[in-house]
Amino acid sequence: SGLIANIKIFDQQGHFIKTLANNETLNYEGFFRWDGDLDDGSRARMGYYLVWFEVFDLSGSVKTFMERVVVAGE
Repeated sequence: SGLIANIKIFDQQGHFIKTLANNETLNYEGFFRWDGDLDDGSRARMGYYLVWFEVFDLSGSVKTFMERVVVAGE
């Protein structure tokens, strides 16, 4: 609780495609959801994507995480 987060999505080539959180204050519990849409409103193609997650506090402590996710067809 009290931490701040930035969450961004990148495609396989490393191009930025979506911001999920920009300086969002975090609670003790919760989640962020990505429905496979891009910042321009279009749908992401099937394939692998990288979720970049940065968490920091007001004292300057920063932690960064990355996770690979898959967008698949229906």
